[in-house]
Amino acid sequence: MVEVPSVLPNQSCGDCTVCCQHLIIDAPGFTKLAGDLCKNAKPGCGCAIYAGRPKPCRDFLCSWRLLPLPEEWRPDRCQILVIPEPEDVERGIKHGTKFFFFGRLDRIFWRPFIEFVSALIAQDRQVYISIPGDHDHCAHMLPIYPAPELKQSIASRDYAAVVGVVAALIQNCRDTPFDPVVFKNQDTAGPLSRDNTKRKTGLHEAYADADFSAG
Repeated sequence: MVEVPSVLPNQSCGDCTVCCQHLIIDAPGFTKLAGDLCKNAKPGCGCAIYAGRPKPCRDFLCSWRLLPLPEEWRPDRCQILVIPEPEDVERGIKHGTKFFFFGRLDRIFWRPFIEFVSALIAQDRQVYISIPGDHDHCAHMLPIYPAPELKQSIASRDYAAVVGVVAALIQNCRDTPFDPVVFKNQDTAGPLSRDNTKRKTGLHEAYADADFSAG
């Protein structure tokens, strides 16, 4: 029996519609690419078909709804969608926490993010970093491997090391071709000819002179 996570009563979606826009929906009778705001999302009013929304929407809960996070962590405010990642043996995915950077990539410098990731790694929790593909391509996701030297850096509050690892993973994602979206519930997924080369910029250079000292 699958355990259904409990939603915290004070962690409501409010005006946030990040999941309505930045996730792919592939359900019988309804498909949507990431980046497109769902036609049923009504700003300020929520979902127009909430009672009959597709199963992927009914099943989805981001960590903002599940964890006692500060207000600054609401996805539309922090530009990061934190998602519980279930175990998938076939794909080699362990249960963990995914940080999906759907907005500005410079949020890797945000101190609350660095501290959150560091705390998870220190507790031997699996952490994933993810960025979106082009409009008609799937997102990439890579794990942070908690190497002993990284854990030592976290113990000494060397946050620059953590940012360096995250930036390298994002750069790796950007340098790898994104898979085109193929809907199971639709014959075609639309145009699949976007060029990913525009993503290949030296992201890791952006943090070279940043100050992440603990003080």
